[in-house]
Amino acid sequence: MKIKFKIDSSKSGFTLIETIFSLLLISFIIILIHGFILVINQKPDFKDRTSEVYQWINFIESSHFNFQIANRHQHLTLYSLSQHQFYLLKINSKNHELYMSKQGEGGYMPLLSKVEWIDLSYHQPILTFNINLTNGQKYTFHSLMEQINDK
Repeated sequence: MKIKFKIDSSKSGFTLIETIFSLLLISFIIILIHGFILVINQKPDFKDRTSEVYQWINFIESSHFNFQIANRHQHLTLYSLSQHQFYLLKINSKNHELYMSKQGEGGYMPLLSKVEWIDLSYHQPILTFNINLTNGQKYTFHSLMEQINDK
């Protein structure tokens, strides 16, 4: 019994080269999509934080709050003349974030990120902030701020 294999050239199909080419093309597309997703999910890390520091200075000197110094011992405590509230200025050492919270109430507002340390000095009526960020940038600014009268 003889078996004859006959190749019918009228039927279409993939050759070995076409299959390899299509697999390479699909893997290239998957690599591009994966890289695109990684770029989208990546958090931006801005090296220059100058604008963020100036926004914080603008907030501290804002006429909306009209801050005065209430206490400078462990944390800087500010009193808002317009809001009639005490606010604590603290640094979260875990994520190097400067934040402000209302005294005696929950919640906080992040003000400045990537802060290594802040040094304060007060020579009435000038409050001097020396800010050192984790990327090595250093800022010094002076703010006119009165100390509230002890009542």
